Amino acid sequence: MRTGVALLLVSLIAGMTASADAQKSTVDVGAIVDGLRIQLGSDEAAIRNAYGMTGPLQPVKPGVTSLRSPADGIWFFFNSDGLNNNIRLEAPFGGLVRGIRIDDTRDVLVAKLGSPLRPTWKFGQDTAYIYDLNDIAQIRFDVSPDQKVVRMFVLLRKLLSENVGLVRVAFGQTVIPKPRRQA
Repeated sequence: MRTGVALLLVSLIAGMTASADAQKSTVDVGAIVDGLRIQLGSDEAAIRNAYGMTGPLQPVKPGVTSLRSPADGIWFFFNSDGLNNNIRLEAPFGGLVRGIRIDDTRDVLVAKLGSPLRPTWKFGQDTAYIYDLNDIAQIRFDVSPDQKVVRMFVLLRKLLSENVGLVRVAFGQTVIPKPRRQA
């Protein structure tokens, strides 16, 4: 009986450690987003340190807060665990996301990245185009009515509840990759 309890405790502790490690994981977006000094999944302290930010977190909605660096054209959004799960880039951000920069045309976007993962949709007056970054993150480009990229997002893929094959836990949430299109 004691051996069984000891094994159960070891399993629980190992599981908690694995879960904590998964929540501390980051997605290296440096090769994809030129001009960022942090990684998706970084905590608030790492982002404040990288950008010298001192202002308070701003509430966005329940469980979501943000830090904004207007001088850099970057917004960082945090989940309820305090981990960055969404990066919004806008003017004057001068970096590249998969070779695309703010003010590039829609034609340049599609020529470099091809067709988006799914049909585009309206986001206010703009049109949103979404592409895979990797199996747990996506990139989104918002194109204005004058056909210019005005915002770029790097974000964790949303939970696709209609799928049943759970693949991994990242940043404290279950991630189910979207099936890849056949070539």
